[in-house]
Amino acid sequence: MGWASILVAIHVLIEIALIFRVILRPHREPASRIAWIVVIVTVPVVGIVAYLLFGEVSIGRKRIARMRQAIESQPKFAGPVAGEEENFKPSVPEAWDHLFRVGESISGFQPVGANQATLMADSNTMVESLISDIDSATDHVHLLFYIWLADNNGCKVVEALKRAAARGVKCRAMADGLGSRLMIKSEHWRSMQAAGVHVAEALPIGNVLLRPFMGRIDLRNHRKIVVIDGRVTYCGSQNCADPEFRVKAKYAPWVDAVMRFEGPIVRQNQHLFASDWMTFVDEDLTDLLRSPIPAPQAGFPAQVIGTGPTVRYSAMPETFESLMYAARRELIVTTPYYVPNESLQEALCATARRGIETTIVFPANNDSWIVAAASRSYYWDLLDAGVKIHEYVGGLLHTKSLTIDGEVTLIGSANMDRRSFDLNYENNILFCDPRLTEAIRNRQMEYLQKSTPVTQEQVAERNLPSEPPRFRVLGAEANPAIPLQTLPAVAFTRVAKGPHWTISHSGRTVPFLRANLLAITLVLTVTCCVGCSSCPTWQAPSIPGVSQSTAAANSVYLASNPCDPAGYRKAIDERIAWYEATGDPKIAQQLSETFVALAVEADQARHSSVGGWYYLAAVYSWKTLSDGATSPALWSRASQVYCESLARVVTIAQYNGCYQPGRAMQVETPYGPVQIRLHAHEFPWQPSDFQELYPVGEYETSVITRKHRRPGYGLPIVVRRSHPTCAYIEEANLIDGLCFAATAVLTPNDDECPGTPGGIPRSATLSLYNPLNTASIEECGESLPLAADVTAPFAYHAINQGDSDFWLTSFLDPDAAADDGLFLIEPYQPGKIPVVFIHGLLSSPATWVDLANDLRAHPGFNEHYQIWAFRYSTGGPFLEAGAQLRREMGQLISMVDPQGCDAALEQIVLLGHSMGGLVARLQTFDSGCQLWNAVANRPLDQIVTDEQTRALLAEQFFFQAQTSVKRVVYLATPHLGSEWANRPIGRLASAMVRPRPGIERRHEQLIRDNPGVFSGELERGIPTSIDMLDPQSPLLRTIRCQPTACWIELDSIIGTKHIPVFEKPGDGIVPINSALFPGVESQLFVYAKHTEVHRNQDSTSEVWRILQQHLGEVSVELSEGCNTMAVGP
Repeated sequence: MGWASILVAIHVLIEIALIFRVILRPHREPASRIAWIVVIVTVPVVGIVAYLLFGEVSIGRKRIARMRQAIESQPKFAGPVAGEEENFKPSVPEAWDHLFRVGESISGFQPVGANQATLMADSNTMVESLISDIDSATDHVHLLFYIWLADNNGCKVVEALKRAAARGVKCRAMADGLGSRLMIKSEHWRSMQAAGVHVAEALPIGNVLLRPFMGRIDLRNHRKIVVIDGRVTYCGSQNCADPEFRVKAKYAPWVDAVMRFEGPIVRQNQHLFASDWMTFVDEDLTDLLRSPIPAPQAGFPAQVIGTGPTVRYSAMPETFESLMYAARRELIVTTPYYVPNESLQEALCATARRGIETTIVFPANNDSWIVAAASRSYYWDLLDAGVKIHEYVGGLLHTKSLTIDGEVTLIGSANMDRRSFDLNYENNILFCDPRLTEAIRNRQMEYLQKSTPVTQEQVAERNLPSEPPRFRVLGAEANPAIPLQTLPAVAFTRVAKGPHWTISHSGRTVPFLRANLLAITLVLTVTCCVGCSSCPTWQAPSIPGVSQSTAAANSVYLASNPCDPAGYRKAIDERIAWYEATGDPKIAQQLSETFVALAVEADQARHSSVGGWYYLAAVYSWKTLSDGATSPALWSRASQVYCESLARVVTIAQYNGCYQPGRAMQVETPYGPVQIRLHAHEFPWQPSDFQELYPVGEYETSVITRKHRRPGYGLPIVVRRSHPTCAYIEEANLIDGLCFAATAVLTPNDDECPGTPGGIPRSATLSLYNPLNTASIEECGESLPLAADVTAPFAYHAINQGDSDFWLTSFLDPDAAADDGLFLIEPYQPGKIPVVFIHGLLSSPATWVDLANDLRAHPGFNEHYQIWAFRYSTGGPFLEAGAQLRREMGQLISMVDPQGCDAALEQIVLLGHSMGGLVARLQTFDSGCQLWNAVANRPLDQIVTDEQTRALLAEQFFFQAQTSVKRVVYLATPHLGSEWANRPIGRLASAMVRPRPGIERRHEQLIRDNPGVFSGELERGIPTSIDMLDPQSPLLRTIRCQPTACWIELDSIIGTKHIPVFEKPGDGIVPINSALFPGVESQLFVYAKHTEVHRNQDSTSEVWRILQQHLGEVSVELSEGCNTMAVGP
């Protein structure tokens, strides 16, 4: 028997042993057993390793023994010690007593009374309170966090501990070995040790190779426990970190809720900490658990519930379910992660079916798109049962809270997902107190105010678990009179998107099996140029809106109903007259704050005056700004109120139908109607193109790496051209739903007023400035910087109309891509040189958004260049794409410049990424007969075929260099192909391409009627784009060898980020020797992988340098008639 047979036998024996273990292992769901058996049997070796890593819930025998010893050495109950029973006797109402009994059965902790607590205002306030308590500590400080970062808050806590240790306070700090690994390895951790702080690592990972044999690596201590002097404890969802959460800053801010407790409940949290500490540190803390608690004042009953993989199976979901079934009137839940087991899902649905007002709030933007997609897969059943689902948009809602009937609360670290149920150690506090529960409920209501409701119609439209892009309204929650489904967005964000079960485009659906095969191909090789179509993540707000706290400002004017002006009109008029007499910008700002407050009140009252109040708020905040607000705080606040109010004016006007492109809009105010005239400045667009206005607020999309904003006066908006206007001869080449940037500035016409004291303008001008051309505006003889957001239009289009599945459809089914062609992102502008973006294999024009965004942030670019983008099907031979580009460019140039007057159209620059570089290459040389001779041994005119086929072949194989093209920039272009095309993965992907029916028939006829004429490359079948990237392809080598036209300059940008052991030097897909091209004017190597070469910052800078150089070689002179371009300096 050879070694191979022995290894196979050993492998089979291990498989059998593991299968028996899976079957006999307790506490495992049947579906889980079957799944693991399938994995072990069908995936040799890897299935065994996977089971050892993740198949069983065990922290290791030694750890279990130490933990059991630690628990057994502690007092049995974490309640009052001898003599304290009467003081801390709980008074749990009978209706809720059973909930505390469930908790006691889990952790062994009895409910204790006489507790007091405070809900922290926010994350930073919690850290400040914690540091204050640490600075006041006299005996001990105990901290345990899952994540402890070396950021601002994290370092503050470190310094506080060091100060306490210097005073002689016994400080013990523990952090999870995985979640806090960066802190544990940092200088801050070592500095605490040096200062006398006792530090420990909870569930240390140790040797990664040996960890599977000692316990699962993903079993973590997720607890957040703070105990100070046995008198104060903190409990909640917050880690020891800034809300900006540096390691996942793109989801910031993280929104948490933490409570500070005093009373006997502190001892129970101390028990949990002691258990964890004594498991990993040889130190006995039982004496601390017997120390007396200071005599309390009256308080509420509470109980700590600690769960984990060594506690009773499914203890955490049992706790949640008990609370749900106990609700009699109302249940409100907030959780960032929702992947329940069947019983918890049913408990939540059953609660709603019983007629209980059941509400659950999730984050709209989750740091894990997989979890987000899984959570949304439960939406339909929840909504169908009557559960109200809301998605929080003010950041990543990380709070884990549950309130029932306004009386009982559960708060802590546990999520409603499988990790918290089975894998993580968690700590929560259950308490019964109507006053404190009301505070938690109010916080939950604040979350709801910053959330959008989810409806069954939306779920049906999303086709969950996948979810198409959508915009949401920020600020509309305050106006119940305006339906969220129809109101234009004041600020927008995108919700996390999960994987598609079917992938469709233009009504076609890619079968599930084919989609999954390709998905496997892409995941294993990363061979596609699909950087912009990967699953997006959605971020925290970047531009702040006006706080709803303005609703309470200047409450002296709100004594009467805002719908009845008699009670406040006189006071407002007096304040206006005072402002006019003094010109004090502070008074103007007070007025604007008053008008905002009245607008919010009118919102709540569903009164039609809401738009008018926002208009007045915008007018007087503008007066604050234009009158010279010298205080930075005043200027910032006035600017914030101005932008938010103007955004609401624009939004409400559109919703009410008062806004029509190119026409004045009327706003009704308490002082009468106001006419707002629109005036656009320096746009290439016609007034009829300003069809939809979307004020810019929060947005984030994975297709954009860098945001280009400019602070200043005005409100950045996105203008969307939702439908054609037929105002341009190149209308067919303008992208559908085109978006462009504008900055709105509302200025009152002070010379027109209705005769009120001080004069309130009856008209105003809404000026829309082009931020690409205008950096400042003149106002009152001063030059004011203009606010701008150049990136927002790209983000809006990517979020709302992105072509995330085009790359796949156009590859698998080239005949399905009806939207191929040459497109403009702005109307043709004479005198500006076109820069044509050509995407690569398995990609789309969306891949260029990053580069286009960066280039348009340069004023010189917009002055001299215009962007065109070529979109083509990437599954077919790129010879077809090359012919199509030649045809489309010729047609567009003839259309916009029939007289040939615009010399800028003779200086075109092509930018090609990956296979797009080969499409660009086909524009740079005369083919002669060289390409045809590489695939056939007989002249084309002797080929037996019909004339239509002959014409198609002639178009692809016989052409001349484009005289209008003067420069080509190759980015990660495989001039000599890629070895991935020859590998099984490449073969599989190529085999999935569906040939066009007409082309397939032509190919069969050519091969049948012309035996022995065509090369093996063509005889084997219609070559796909992947086939043509084979390094052995004679056609590809012929294309590379052709001499470039003398008038065309070439530049190359080459990626070098690869895995040295497994790949040749290159970008991971295209080796350097393939990306090199002879005769280039410049050549830059960038450390980037293939899908990032064209998005890399160094690449952007190089492209801009090349364009500046190109511009220096030509000079554009514009005249009233034709445009001329002289070549020279």
